[in-house]
Amino acid sequence: MFTNLKWTLIFSTIPDKVEFVDFNNMQLQLKSIDIQYRPMVTTRLHVPLIGLGTMTWGEQNNLQQACEQMDYALKRGVNLFDAAEMYPVPPRPETVGETERCIGEWFAQSGKRHEVILATKVTGRAEQKQSGLSHIRGGTRLSRDHIRRAIEGSL
Repeated sequence: MFTNLKWTLIFSTIPDKVEFVDFNNMQLQLKSIDIQYRPMVTTRLHVPLIGLGTMTWGEQNNLQQACEQMDYALKRGVNLFDAAEMYPVPPRPETVGETERCIGEWFAQSGKRHEVILATKVTGRAEQKQSGLSHIRGGTRLSRDHIRRAIEGSL
């Protein structure tokens, strides 16, 4: 279902401000919008209300395309990158962790880790046989141990 996907959604919490970046034939298109930031309580961080989704990297998009998308987003002020333990989608044992590998490679190559707020998610509880997620931590559970393992296994 996702096999020919060549775009990444840049999402927003602002109504009517969801934009798509089209990477077919390398035609990069994003309407210019004013990016708003909000302070993250108890930190010095200011988090944008728009972020770059990464769920296709390592499956539908390769490393080069992922790097181009991160460069493109960061140049436009989008410095919140959204990742997840189960990415890329669809989740498969042979691609698990590829999205984070793309992000890590870009951090190493670009030296821009300090410019990015990286959000990630722990894969939650699911019916193991039906979810196809049994390859993640031996089965997705949200016990203290599993959350710790997910954090330690992340970037």
